[in-house]
Amino acid sequence: MTLKLLDYGKPNPFAKTLGKPRNLAWPVNAYRVTLPGARAKSAHLNPFELLMLNLIDAGGPQDAHTLSQETCIPEDLVQCVLMRLCDRRYIDEHNCIRDEERDSWNDKTEKHQEYTTALLFRDSFSGKIFPYLHVLDSANPLRKQDADPEKRHKTIRANHKYLNDPPTPRDVVRTSRAMMKRRFAFGKKSYLPKIQQVTIARDAEQYHLDCPIAIQKSDGEFRIADPFGNGYSLLLESSLRQALENNENLSAWLLNWRKDLSNPARQRTETTTKESYDNETNWDCYPKLLKSLRPKKGKQYRTIGQIYAALEWAFFYSCCERSYNKVIRRLELEKQEDHHKRLHDAAKKIGFNQIRSDFLPVSSGKLKAFLNGNAELDTVLCIALLIAERDPSHPLRDLAEIDPDFLVKLFEFKRKRDSQGHGTKWSPSNDKRLPEESFMQNTVSNLLRSMVFSDTSPQAMSDDEAADIRLDARTSIQQEFGFAGFNRLGVNLQERLIDAERFWIECIDNDDASNFAFDLSAAMQQMFRDRPSRQLPPDLNKDDYHGFANKKAIDNGLGHLPDQLRSVNPYRIQETLQGNDRTLGACAVAFLLISDEDTLAIVADAQPSFLDDINLILKSREHGNRSLPLPKDEIRKLRHSCFTTIKTLLEV
Repeated sequence: MTLKLLDYGKPNPFAKTLGKPRNLAWPVNAYRVTLPGARAKSAHLNPFELLMLNLIDAGGPQDAHTLSQETCIPEDLVQCVLMRLCDRRYIDEHNCIRDEERDSWNDKTEKHQEYTTALLFRDSFSGKIFPYLHVLDSANPLRKQDADPEKRHKTIRANHKYLNDPPTPRDVVRTSRAMMKRRFAFGKKSYLPKIQQVTIARDAEQYHLDCPIAIQKSDGEFRIADPFGNGYSLLLESSLRQALENNENLSAWLLNWRKDLSNPARQRTETTTKESYDNETNWDCYPKLLKSLRPKKGKQYRTIGQIYAALEWAFFYSCCERSYNKVIRRLELEKQEDHHKRLHDAAKKIGFNQIRSDFLPVSSGKLKAFLNGNAELDTVLCIALLIAERDPSHPLRDLAEIDPDFLVKLFEFKRKRDSQGHGTKWSPSNDKRLPEESFMQNTVSNLLRSMVFSDTSPQAMSDDEAADIRLDARTSIQQEFGFAGFNRLGVNLQERLIDAERFWIECIDNDDASNFAFDLSAAMQQMFRDRPSRQLPPDLNKDDYHGFANKKAIDNGLGHLPDQLRSVNPYRIQETLQGNDRTLGACAVAFLLISDEDTLAIVADAQPSFLDDINLILKSREHGNRSLPLPKDEIRKLRHSCFTTIKTLLEV
């Protein structure tokens, strides 16, 4: 029996793929719906304009004063309406109705509202509705084709429980809204029908869609082309992932396909110049510092995150080389509100210029983290200052003598790094030596005398090789999102994703993915950035944020709030709602609070794992200087979670 497919052309959004694309025959239930046609021109006139046109039509040309007396409407408002009608060429300068426009607004010509028939498609496997309406007319009929025997379509089995499940008028309006947003993004106008004007046939027509599927070179993951020609289909990709969990035949088909395409992994010879500090003695004493100084995969030079991490570990090891128990005890006994004055006095005594409000209280949790081997700048700097206050030979005193503004520059660098780490501002290095390198090298070599740097930063690869990797990364991101989606991301987010992709292209099993997770988190936060400032949720107490967000997530099919989102500080959520987003977790909770039901329903349809994917990135990110060795499959999951979330947010 020949397989009958709907013919929507040959969508091919794929760029570099492993082997040739294959084809899925995806079952759909099509429902005929009746919608009002394009609105008449009079629908674009407001009541005042219609009133004036009718009065002029009935009584002839009249001036603003006469019309004002007749309607009891202020004369200046009447004059405004007449000028607007003149500008839109309904009347001339003498307030006479133009003959060519009379039929465009006169109610007598609008006795009957025209309606049109369209097809709404429901996925027969998952029950989800495609964001596409096919308006049927003589110029756009429903076309069918016979399956090409050479393509060997893989037929997806329909779920019969959706056979007698017609959509509701609200589903039609939601689909129209999704199409309207897409058309508006490309400069086209559209409108929404009213629910009361929509009728739906109860009996479904059963068809199959021709859906090309390909395995990408960038990550070995499948992508499914949108059967209606709009890039990739997140809905079908989500449905196929769901099908793979329960259909052994389908999962075996995909696994065998991937095995047929497998090739040896790309290999590259490291050319990093070994510096004098890179010796066995320093590796024994400062292992985490030396590890942070090695350029990351796909990079020629150290990133701003690595430079910052090197400063943190240098302060950490300088504290460990001296007795810090009395300092820890003093900080534990003092009230946290007194810490700022204590640290300010210590910095002044050592010789640094005045610091206003950059010192933060050191909580017991931060002290415990330090004792467990964690290096956070706010903590290790404060401990180092208090040690140096009573130690005349401490290297911080040498730094104060060389540069009294050292702390000012350090906190300025911290703000820059924090800004980039949370996606606020991104300045791609283009594989050049960052100006902060010299500041870091001078600080590290003063704090730890055996750490001697050369005049130039180590180069991990040649310029040509770095350029090739960056080109591959840009091509990969453009392929992943499509050119239209890529351009909508903006330069800031584009460069952040390209920078992360360079790591992905080069990584192998058990590579340190900490910077990668850091970049992905910042990219996701950038996508959320403008949303919380658009509107505020109902008047809620800060303590109710998590409960209200959890209820909205459950009600709209996104499940319970994961653990990382439940633990977000309510004050950070409040700041995010006011436009000052601090963390990715706060952005995600704020998004739930301000989003309407239609938006969350679209998110749930396209990405049921939306909250879990954000939770995965948050768990992986943590603090930027911690090592995160992961198998490549786990790195792939991080990448997929981030990219899928960004694509979903582009659609809502």
